[in-house]
Amino acid sequence: MNANELADELFKEKKGICHVAATMLRQQHKELEHMWMANTVLEVELEALKAKTLTDEEIESWITEWAKDLYGTLYVKPTDHQRTMAIKMARAILRKAQE
Repeated sequence: MNANELADELFKEKKGICHVAATMLRQQHKELEHMWMANTVLEVELEALKAKTLTDEEIESWITEWAKDLYGTLYVKPTDHQRTMAIKMARAILRKAQE
């Protein structure tokens, strides 16, 4: 028997307190359903975040934006080796964060 079925049985009793209890049970049942649905949505969003993979281009874009912000006019485009090392480091950080 779930909360709504119990509420229906209480409501049949024709007593004031039973009607109040039935109303409360129905309200609590609605709130629990809402909380369950919200939790399900959060779990799906969390899994999507965990599963997110980034392309080398996305990683490079973020690193470049950070470096330009940090170094300003002194920014120099990285060499291929520096670019490769930065991407490897970013991938290692992402792997660790997903554990």
